[in-house]
Amino acid sequence: MAKTAAQRQAEYRDRRATAGENGERRINTWVDAGAALALDRLAEHHKLSKREVLERVLLEAYGELVQEDG
Repeated sequence: MAKTAAQRQAEYRDRRATAGENGERRINTWVDAGAALALDRLAEHHKLSKREVLERVLLEAYGELVQEDG
């Protein structure tokens, strides 16, 4: 029997979540317009995707936190 679009989408999300070492997680949230513009400008300035900028900023901030606790 053919799968519904919802079933195919659920399978796709499951594959993404288990891909690679830790998989990927979806983040879907609203942010302040100023923060969104800053993300746009940072991505453009560094010639990176918004995803890459967010990942770098978050991992750098977390690394600093871990160093403070260590």
